[in-house]
Amino acid sequence: MQVARGLLLVIFYTNRVEKRFERVERAAREALFGWELRRAHMLLANLLFLFMFLHMFRGAFIRSWKRPSVWGVGWAVLVRFIAVAFLGYVLPWGQMSVWGAAVITNFLRVVPALGEPLVSWVWAGYSVRGPTLKSFFMLHFIVPLGRGLLVFCHLFVLHVFGSRSARGMADYSLKTRFFPKFILKDRLVIGLIIWGFVIGLVVFWLEEENFLLADLVSSPLHIKPEWYFLFFYGELRRVPSKLIGVVLIGLSVLGLGVSILSWSNLLKRNLKKICL
Repeated sequence: MQVARGLLLVIFYTNRVEKRFERVERAAREALFGWELRRAHMLLANLLFLFMFLHMFRGAFIRSWKRPSVWGVGWAVLVRFIAVAFLGYVLPWGQMSVWGAAVITNFLRVVPALGEPLVSWVWAGYSVRGPTLKSFFMLHFIVPLGRGLLVFCHLFVLHVFGSRSARGMADYSLKTRFFPKFILKDRLVIGLIIWGFVIGLVVFWLEEENFLLADLVSSPLHIKPEWYFLFFYGELRRVPSKLIGVVLIGLSVLGLGVSILSWSNLLKRNLKKICL
């Protein structure tokens, strides 16, 4: 669904920076179902992250990490999702997205000796401008292709090595087949959740600053990321040194699975105490 909507949104996109924001807004206002295309493409990214975090938390709770191949490929899928979300967030040329991209990419300056050339290479220039958006737009399409391959690998190793059951059943004869029961059930439930999410929660979820044309002279009063980047943002706010903050972000990405494991084990111990 995300890929199909992205391909349709490409029709209205342009390489000219001064026309980019206008074309995106015009597509949402004047094109047939344009509002649905843009709104769903933005909000479903949030819903995908919500499902992925819940999925990883549930997997850690039932000790799916005991199958390292399944857990490792799933962690790689999550990292790809984070990269795709960041690349796509910059494309509408809104006030919040452009300044958020400028802040995040500036963290590369802490790399010793290579910081300045690396930032210029990522920007494809000396600031976040048209060439930057061209490269981000290209990567926003290329990276999901690798992500799709990883999703296929995740399903493949899942069916090769099997999945753990929340009830601890080891006998495969007691388990239910994935197709067709679960696929049909999940399509109905997730479809209802998606439409309720897209239509009902749009007022509470979208950032109003990102519906303003980017002003490269004046930054927003408060630059805050999307909720799925808040753990990165919290680490940067807590640490005074930018270098240490970037190192902690890298460690948090590498150890995200370990963090989820610790949270799930803590919750499991507390639940056992409550039940006892």
